[in-house]
Amino acid sequence: LLCSSSKFFQAATKDEWDALRPGDQKQTVTVEFEPDLFKSYVHWLYSGTIPRPDNDEPSFDYYEYLARLYVMGEEIMDISFKNVLLENFAAMTLRGSNNGTHRYPGRTTICIIYQGTIKESPLRRMVVGMYSALARENWHFQGLPEEAMVDILRAMAQRRP
Repeated sequence: LLCSSSKFFQAATKDEWDALRPGDQKQTVTVEFEPDLFKSYVHWLYSGTIPRPDNDEPSFDYYEYLARLYVMGEEIMDISFKNVLLENFAAMTLRGSNNGTHRYPGRTTICIIYQGTIKESPLRRMVVGMYSALARENWHFQGLPEEAMVDILRAMAQRRP
């Protein structure tokens, strides 16, 4: 099941790698992921859905969870998984809370994304688009990665007439 969607697991379990592994490590792939994240990945493989919090309210914690899952998706090279996570990010942003306010990815989420993805990452583009179009002066920009700030400023400059 792991090999059905992940290019990493497909490559790691190829027979030709056996010749390169020491005798007792044949067919052993050692990777380390946070257990809760990997459990969520397996849940997605079986159900096609990402586990959601009980209250279903947009929250900084859930954005951080989605970002960590996305970074894991980068590591295991699973495009389908990452696309589902992008959809979840977008849905979370569009869904307002019960009091009608919207919550956007916070500083910790942006740091997770920028530390774990490549420059051309669709998730980076998504959060840069959110910040460049929707940011308000009361948002906390202190502590954002410098690369994120540059990307956001460039995107804001491109939006200007």
